[in-house]
Amino acid sequence: MEDKKIIKLQISQDGKVTRLDQDGEGAVKRPEDKRDDILSPGIDLLEAEEEKKGPMQGDSDRNRVESVDDDDDDNDDDGDGSEDPFDGILPEMAEEKRWPAWKKMLLITSIMALLFGAAYLILQLRHFDMFTVEHTEEVKRASASKYLMLQENLVKYNNDGAIYEDGSGRTIWNETYEMTDPIAKKSGNMIIIYDREGSSIHIMSTTGAKGVINTSLPITNADVSSEGNVAILMQNGGTGHLEIMNPKGDVLASGEVHFENSGYPLGIAISPNSEKLMVSLLSVKEGKPSTIINFYNFGNAGQKAIDNIVSTYTYEGMVAPEIDFFENGRALAFGNDRIQLFDAGAKPRESTRIKPKGDMISVFHNDSIVGYLTQEEDEDSKELQDTIEVYSTRGFHRYSKKIDSSYNEVVLMDNNEVMVSDGKDIAFYNTYGVKRFEYSFENTVYAILPQNIGREYLVVYQDSIDRIKLR
Repeated sequence: MEDKKIIKLQISQDGKVTRLDQDGEGAVKRPEDKRDDILSPGIDLLEAEEEKKGPMQGDSDRNRVESVDDDDDDNDDDGDGSEDPFDGILPEMAEEKRWPAWKKMLLITSIMALLFGAAYLILQLRHFDMFTVEHTEEVKRASASKYLMLQENLVKYNNDGAIYEDGSGRTIWNETYEMTDPIAKKSGNMIIIYDREGSSIHIMSTTGAKGVINTSLPITNADVSSEGNVAILMQNGGTGHLEIMNPKGDVLASGEVHFENSGYPLGIAISPNSEKLMVSLLSVKEGKPSTIINFYNFGNAGQKAIDNIVSTYTYEGMVAPEIDFFENGRALAFGNDRIQLFDAGAKPRESTRIKPKGDMISVFHNDSIVGYLTQEEDEDSKELQDTIEVYSTRGFHRYSKKIDSSYNEVVLMDNNEVMVSDGKDIAFYNTYGVKRFEYSFENTVYAILPQNIGREYLVVYQDSIDRIKLR
């Protein structure tokens, strides 16, 4: 019977080979040899059987290697008490094949973004021609008031006062006054209501009244910043008076404009951070009108400038009574033949100029959109066609939409939808120019205001206000 000798070899992960004797003790390390590359790195234990054979048997028989599986090792009679060499190896290999957490999160996020994007696109392309009335509020002489949204709630104001209500009709605040021609301006959480050609300005925020300013001269124009500071344009004979006041009535800055030298002031606007002031002046020379736009800076950039004027632009043949700042600090001027946009620098510069093809009948804007209604000649019929043109605040054209000439009112709502109306026939166009809603109301509609819920709107009739949901 041939003698057999069992040799156990253990290969560690770092490539070292350890030889164990029959008793499992006195292990002897041996360096790597050329045969190491034939051993699979995923197996920790090999059992090699070396037989002493005669000279006729080849070296391949003497070096025959048999791998030992888990079951053989569990039943090993050596009794050496060594741990299972395969313990932890398979879980570790499975862990290597498992996706890292960041890859899973990236995949989930991408899928969710695609789903939300698809849902948003479907909603934007959806057309509604019906609605349900969710709530009705009886209001006497509702048509005599004016309406605007301040953040997510409704401001109703008229000659006798203003009321701020939430979506359920609950009063948040109530401000009383007496005005002949109340005009409202808002910025951020702040709103002012001033009496044009009068002498009072009421300042409110979403939380309540902040102050009242009384002037000694008639107010021709006013504007408010997001901080609650008010820019006021007043007139006294041939001189225009400019003042910036805080809600307490303290004068922060003031100046005068003499009509003979500078021109007649048409408009005034204050930046959201109260740092810049924009004034539009009309000058007429030799019977030809021109508009001068001055930018004042009351921060560091204007300290060394004469009268704090950091930039001035003159536009021949243009009259620009409406000017404004966007929330991002950029500015615009609506002229009779163009819309001029300005950047948001400390010394504002001209950026984009929008030139309409026809006469601008009406204009509109908010912090996201600039647009106008014009009459353009139709290429096919050669007849004048009412057209809505919509741009971004940087001057990028978004869409053109031809509308029926029976519509006599165009309004940009706070949700960036454009509403066209003739009092009863009403349509909405979304930011892509898609007609989102169209309906013929039985009673005259005086105002429609979007709610913070996507398909809900407030509809103002003569003696009631309905909250509707599009269907």
